[in-house]
Amino acid sequence: MGNIDLDYIERYCGCMLGGAIGDALGSKVEGMLPEYVREYHDKIIDFNGDSKYTDDTQQAIIIAENLLVGNGLINPEKLAQQ
Repeated sequence: MGNIDLDYIERYCGCMLGGAIGDALGSKVEGMLPEYVREYHDKIIDFNGDSKYTDDTQQAIIIAENLLVGNGLINPEKLAQQ
């Protein structure tokens, strides 16, 4: 696999984690108009007991796994099976 830049790995992991956290925080208001969210929810700054990531994060995980297995390339047939 060659030399691996640990800083790159840390940034990648941070990106995936940040995306999952943002997805979970916004999952309760997904699809709502921003005006409605501001009026009835104010700011979303904390998780409640049932905050979970959505299919958006699951898709990002599947794509990341495919990129790892394919050494940076995605096999569309394998991706479609998942």
